[in-house]
Amino acid sequence: MTQTGYVALSALLALALGSASPGVPHRSLPAPDGPRLAYVCLLSGQRVEINRKTCYYDCAGSVETRVVKPYDDCPLSVHK
Repeated sequence: MTQTGYVALSALLALALGSASPGVPHRSLPAPDGPRLAYVCLLSGQRVEINRKTCYYDCAGSVETRVVKPYDDCPLSVHK
């Protein structure tokens, strides 16, 4: 293979693999503002009104609420 063939093959490979050309900055995703944790919140109570039921969840010390129909059961846990 000639020198031109190697250059063309290298360019095609770079395009196929998504690598950037030298001198072109690589863009990356922004860093999150802080640690992101997923909580599993457990049902801690419920309040039934005429047309809705409010479900209360304990999420590592904070309270989270969900509203469901009055005849539906509250989920035992939710993800925050």
